[in-house]
Amino acid sequence: MPGVALLLIAVTAQARGVSPYLPLNVAPEIEREIERLFTLAGMPILRKPYFAGDVENALERGCQVPSSVCDKVAVYLKRYKNNWGLTDASATALRDDDADKFVPNQRGRRVDSNYSASANLFWQVSDHLLLNVSGVAYDDEVLPTGYLSAGFDFAQLD
Repeated sequence: MPGVALLLIAVTAQARGVSPYLPLNVAPEIEREIERLFTLAGMPILRKPYFAGDVENALERGCQVPSSVCDKVAVYLKRYKNNWGLTDASATALRDDDADKFVPNQRGRRVDSNYSASANLFWQVSDHLLLNVSGVAYDDEVLPTGYLSAGFDFAQLD
């Protein structure tokens, strides 16, 4: 009997796979447009970060009539439709300051850092498996992060 249960889970898992997260605080203007899109679609915003799959559903429900909100979000979401990609990257040169302080909410970056760079990459191994790798670098620090997601119809584990 346990084999039958696993077979049923595998069959139902084909309905929906893993969905990448859209990063927070990277592009505030697109986050605002996504919130507007959820309002147009009549869908509540229950969690952040947003799942790309939920945003795709909101596009289908809320964009019966073309609008600038729908166009902007659809263009932004295209970067997540491939099997792999670089979704966000940034680099900043900073002015040297002798202050011995840390920049708030910047993962330990000091005020006197000379540069800052970050990138976010993903690889969708299969419909149900996604690898996300990110990194932030400044002066002599490199802070890599990443996670592996397994997604099924009933849950996504990260």
